[in-house]
Amino acid sequence: NSKIKYTRLDKKMKKNIKIRKTKYMSIEVSVIDNDPQVAASIATDIGNFLDSAINKMRHDLAYQAFQIVEKEYFSLQQEINKLEDSLKIIRNLGLYDYESQSKALNEAYVKALSDGKTELANKLKNELKRLADYGSTYVTLTEFLSNENKRLSELKSKYVEAKVDAEQELPQKFIVLNAFVPEIKEYPKRTRIVAVTTVSTFFLSILLLLIIDYFKKL
Repeated sequence: NSKIKYTRLDKKMKKNIKIRKTKYMSIEVSVIDNDPQVAASIATDIGNFLDSAINKMRHDLAYQAFQIVEKEYFSLQQEINKLEDSLKIIRNLGLYDYESQSKALNEAYVKALSDGKTELANKLKNELKRLADYGSTYVTLTEFLSNENKRLSELKSKYVEAKVDAEQELPQKFIVLNAFVPEIKEYPKRTRIVAVTTVSTFFLSILLLLIIDYFKKL
């Protein structure tokens, strides 16, 4: 019911809980409490809290990174879909492979001219013109689509990795020695109690004798 209960609790925790780094770079947690089992439980819970705290911080950062990669991944996918739709329109016009089609039409056009097949030559000429009109666009889209697919493949690896990092929870600590209830109490020591009791009894006895002697003189 204290008005400063958290302040008092904080002071007591700072006094009774000690955390230090050992020479082996591990962390040692020591807890003192009236109940030794409570002390051991507090030490264990501190280790467990370390795991959950670090996992939460790591998860928050990993999730932010995952959202960035996810947004970029699906955005690139949409761009690739648009490129594929554009290529589909051109293919519907009869353009499938610009280089091989251009070569074949040119050869057929030259042969038609040499054979005096004017009507066929004109028809092939129109095909070559249509090929030229869409050929550069087809080549540009094809090369760009190839590069974007490579980017998507690389980005997918990052996406999967970021997703795993955001979802997994791995233990962040390795327990060298679990907290345990000590066989003897840490404080106060039995020898110290005996010494203090003996000294106190001695001084009280002297004081009592002085009081008795004083009253006798009266």
